[in-house]
Amino acid sequence: MIQNQSAGTKIIPVASGKGGVGKSFACVNLAASLAAAGKHTVLVDLDLGGSNIHTYLGVRNTYRGIGTLLSDHKLSFDDIVHPSPYPNLDFVPGDVLVTGLATLTAAQRKRIVNGITGVSADYVILDLGSGTTPQVLDFFLISNSGIIVTTPQPAAAVNAYSFLKNLVFRALLVRLADRKEAARYLREAAKEKRPGSAPRIDNLLKEVGRIDSGARKTARTLIKSLRPFVLGNLVEDAELFQRLTGSLRDLSTNNLNLDLSCLGVVFRDPAAEKADLEGAPIVSAHPEALAATQLDRAAQKILQSPSFPELPLDYEEYADSFELSMIEARLDREQARAAAAPDDSMSQEDFVQLVAEQQKKISELKQTIRNLTVGQQSPG
Repeated sequence: MIQNQSAGTKIIPVASGKGGVGKSFACVNLAASLAAAGKHTVLVDLDLGGSNIHTYLGVRNTYRGIGTLLSDHKLSFDDIVHPSPYPNLDFVPGDVLVTGLATLTAAQRKRIVNGITGVSADYVILDLGSGTTPQVLDFFLISNSGIIVTTPQPAAAVNAYSFLKNLVFRALLVRLADRKEAARYLREAAKEKRPGSAPRIDNLLKEVGRIDSGARKTARTLIKSLRPFVLGNLVEDAELFQRLTGSLRDLSTNNLNLDLSCLGVVFRDPAAEKADLEGAPIVSAHPEALAATQLDRAAQKILQSPSFPELPLDYEEYADSFELSMIEARLDREQARAAAAPDDSMSQEDFVQLVAEQQKKISELKQTIRNLTVGQQSPG
């Protein structure tokens, strides 16, 4: 696992608990913003079976990529790194020219990991597949600090927590593979019999310590090193998203001993769809758009953190990265409203419809929080 704080090349995996949350969109725009700041950035498409990074860059899928690397052992990883239309931004296509590589062997995964860790760049952004397959989790664990993209949708929020839970168990199983008894216990504990039945990490590690005291010390150190971020996308109501991410943060802390941070909030923006149709990052094609501003701000947080994932936060102004993100989101919304035409009034019919939609979202959010809270009722 790469410790980004001390690494010359920052490797940042980006994943999601479910598809359709805008993960690839976030990857491309974060990478484009880092590159626009003069940092050599390499964007790697590891969403095998659904590779599409090239379309966001406006590039035809005629380049050799991950698929050709695994099909031709004469190629090196450098052979599949190609310049993009944007200065300082290179990219590695996925498997668009070679099919049937959605599931890789251990040897194939190792070849990819070795290639990625050998890349010479300031930043390497990994666009991973969605879900919690061992392959996705292993790629995410290349680095100690990655990003989980989620939306305020109930399913996306639940799956974001599921991703974090599976990430912790996968990290422990990989690190403790040579501790046979401890690993056997972990594998059994990971098999949930019913929702919320998995033990809290504190209780799990107590049992691991009873079996193997050295394994417990190793496990605690490993979990402490994991520093994932959540990035909200397609957000329409910052207050609802604040409550949701607050639950994710509390569950991660209480159940997983995981230090979860927030990189920012990106509102739903019609300019994003327009940029997709144009085949260009929104931060380049429409830098004045609200979503572009928010994505660039997230990238600036990375740029301004030489010891990323340690963010240079001013704790006299806000409590943590989650509160900072909500302050930013509220200011963004106020500025967007101020920029709107002053006579852009809402009809009574539109107002009634808006209220009904908000009430529905609040009900969905409450149910999501209740579902997530089930995990805090695990047996002690």
